[in-house]
Amino acid sequence: MRTRRRTSALAIAAGLVVSAGAGAAAAASAPAIGPQNWPVFGLYLNHNAVWGEGPAVSWQRTTGAIANGLIVAAGRVYYGTDTGYAECLSARTGRLIWKTKLDNWVFGPPTLVDGRVFVGTGTDVFAAPDVKGTPPSTIYALSAATGAILWRVDTGGEDKPSITYADGYVYAADGHGSLRKIDPATGNVVWKVADGGIAAVSPPTPYQGRIYLETGTPGHPGLRAFSARTGERLWTYPEGNSDNMVTVGDGLLFAVNTLPIRSGGKSYLEDQYEAVSFNGHLVWRYTTRPGPMPVFEAPGGTEFGGVFYDGSMARPYLYAFDARTGRLRWKTRMPGGLVNHTPLVTRHYVLAVTNTAWLVAMNRSTGKIVAQWHYAANSSVGPGALTMVNHTLYLWSSERGGSGSVLGRSAVKGRPLTRGSIYAIAQAQLLSHRVPTGG
Repeated sequence: MRTRRRTSALAIAAGLVVSAGAGAAAAASAPAIGPQNWPVFGLYLNHNAVWGEGPAVSWQRTTGAIANGLIVAAGRVYYGTDTGYAECLSARTGRLIWKTKLDNWVFGPPTLVDGRVFVGTGTDVFAAPDVKGTPPSTIYALSAATGAILWRVDTGGEDKPSITYADGYVYAADGHGSLRKIDPATGNVVWKVADGGIAAVSPPTPYQGRIYLETGTPGHPGLRAFSARTGERLWTYPEGNSDNMVTVGDGLLFAVNTLPIRSGGKSYLEDQYEAVSFNGHLVWRYTTRPGPMPVFEAPGGTEFGGVFYDGSMARPYLYAFDARTGRLRWKTRMPGGLVNHTPLVTRHYVLAVTNTAWLVAMNRSTGKIVAQWHYAANSSVGPGALTMVNHTLYLWSSERGGSGSVLGRSAVKGRPLTRGSIYAIAQAQLLSHRVPTGG
């Protein structure tokens, strides 16, 4: 299909390894579920994590609480838990293959390249005004086959953002304003840049010899471009609090800038969706109305077919913009909460998940909700990338956090939660939960 060739080309242009490809023919002949490698957050730089044409599967498994997502590659599901484990399941059955105890909460989603799983640890608690994450905070490389620890790099702040692979190296950002380039075979740090600003969600985004990174407050928030070879900072596009994933598509960088607003003694957020050129100049901006300030981080959006789709940290909507002009095509109010996953785009539908575990399918052209399903009642879902492999949606949920938190933990008290679930849900199962016409 034309759309799959397009996303695969975007991955190749960045020097990424998605060895099974995104084409239907490659997927049909693959013996295992999913691509052989998962090099970046959302599989592709446009974050539309849709792969394969094989038969769907369905299962559910109880796990530890999961905060930041999972990946599906080489027939397995990889993820981390708040109870300090990196874990691996069969993508076909949900059977546990291995689990490895690490030194702190295990963030994600992980990255998988050439038989190595890369994942970071830490906490969501500020150790100092300019350091997010109480120690230990560590970048790990694990054996994808056995879970054995191959190497580790200790850092000065939480290693929550997904680790990125490009052109033979891994790149990692942390909660103490540092960006590292690391040899994936040995763990040797090639270079380290301490550039200010906290990366609590945003992973490094590689494209054509550069690394793009958004950072938030405290520190020096903004969108930055670095040389992948040397780590030199090439430019900065200043923003308010922009710690979200950078999306690449249609020759542009897409980002979300969140601005805190005080009014009547209350705190609000205003979202600014922005398209920025590769030389750091604003192309367009769309600003939402202010909404209540939530207790969770949001990921970035998805670009597909000339449209940029994204949720909001301020308001319970999913937005669809013309990627080149910023014209709002539609916005849809979500049931039950805020969209905190990068959405998925298929031939006919846009799929999204809310922080309260509502799974929603919308008409791609109009945004009208055609199906919705509360797949995990009394649960919360942390930010991540919605993933569909072989027409199966791989999802997760965690018990609700304390003090009103909608993370998979109590962000206020810094206490990890213990229970969660992973679901393999066939797309057809979601679409069976149809919204009545006119409903």
